[in-house]
Amino acid sequence: MFKQILMPQFLNQLNQHLLLKYPLVWSSRIHFVAWYTLLAWALLIGFAFVFPDETMSSGFLGFYWLLIVLCALSGLVIWLIFLFRHNSTKQFGLRVPGREWINMSLHFICLTLISSVLFVMPAVKILQAHAAIQQKGLVEKVNVLNVNAALFPKNEYDVIPIYTPQDSNQIFIKSYNLNGSYGYYGSSDYRALDTNLMVRDRAQSEYYKIKGKVKIAKAVHDFLLVAKYYGIQHPYAEEKIVNLYDDTLSYNRDLTFEAINTSMHNSLDNLVGKDFGPIDRFDFLLDVWFYFAWLLVVIPVMLVFLTIFRNTDVKFFFISIGVTILLVAVNAILVGLALFSGSDNQGSAMMTLIVFFSFWGVALAALSFVVFGQRHYKVINAYAVFLFNLLLPVLPFIIVQLLISYDEYYYVFVDENNQKNWTILTKYSNEFRLYSYLLGLILLFISQQLYFKKLYERLWALPK
Repeated sequence: MFKQILMPQFLNQLNQHLLLKYPLVWSSRIHFVAWYTLLAWALLIGFAFVFPDETMSSGFLGFYWLLIVLCALSGLVIWLIFLFRHNSTKQFGLRVPGREWINMSLHFICLTLISSVLFVMPAVKILQAHAAIQQKGLVEKVNVLNVNAALFPKNEYDVIPIYTPQDSNQIFIKSYNLNGSYGYYGSSDYRALDTNLMVRDRAQSEYYKIKGKVKIAKAVHDFLLVAKYYGIQHPYAEEKIVNLYDDTLSYNRDLTFEAINTSMHNSLDNLVGKDFGPIDRFDFLLDVWFYFAWLLVVIPVMLVFLTIFRNTDVKFFFISIGVTILLVAVNAILVGLALFSGSDNQGSAMMTLIVFFSFWGVALAALSFVVFGQRHYKVINAYAVFLFNLLLPVLPFIIVQLLISYDEYYYVFVDENNQKNWTILTKYSNEFRLYSYLLGLILLFISQQLYFKKLYERLWALPK
């Protein structure tokens, strides 16, 4: 039974079909990766349902992350072993047009699938919390608690929201959706309630006091109604609470009343926190920049090393990595010397970076291009191909960053009268950084087939 799950009949048939008809796809082992990833998803989804959120302490989650990371690394290593056992780049498969682009696309999918197992359980927990929040109407209830929290302060001056999303200066939850974390109300949206809450910091806030006995009575009623939903009963009757206030929301200092309010506040905060806990704990999945970092930074970095490794041998690959580290260390030393010498430290460091990247970019490009005309294998040219392959994807970003740095430096240090207007490059610096990085990814993909593949094949053919 267990063997049939791991290697079902349809998977064997698919494996044979790909081997005979599409050997390039077969050699990537994408069909095995997809099947075992699906099995891992099923196990992790079951795990998320079996273990409720209340049982997931910090220690438990720490152990879970360690275990799931080790499992993902094990899966990655096993896939790489089978991938290099039948390396299509060197010894397997038909020489179909664009084969390097096909390989890179298949490997990108495999790396994404393998790494996705890390985020299955957090995703299920967020979906469960989202369903509970919608079913219980918690967004509206928590907003009611926060709007009327002024009536139940811990002391006469401080108002603590019942629930504040992490890293947020707002206390009103507008909505929750799976497309982009939380949306928040500003205080102007609550003018109809005669409550204008101004944020003082993440936990505390000032408020304009509610006036009028009728509005005070409504606020007390709404607050206690939600508290009752959570099973918390105030020992004072509504009328007694309302009578403690005058029309300016001030009251004679009553330590017993404040102690009751503090106890209610803490109890509600704990209960609401349990409902919203998974969202706070795994809120990185709701951030679009997480997916940018995962799919457009981590996976491409792994992909470029994998692509290079497939075109070299183990010894050459690790020696090249050592040479890369050595060059980075030398550059770090030069930048450090520039920072601690001369009157214009920042300018010296910037010029050192410009010279370093300009020199190595031109030198590595030239040395790698020479490979086309060589008659004998030279190690320095082989290293140049490797290093230029690493450097090319980030060159557009480096160039844009250096231009932005120069513009900012000139504006701050050279133009003492600050008469120089910002260039469009600096004015929209974040957008240009993003576009230059994406351009580097496009160059990485295009250059592997059109340029570097031909260089690697030429290096294999040269007599040593």
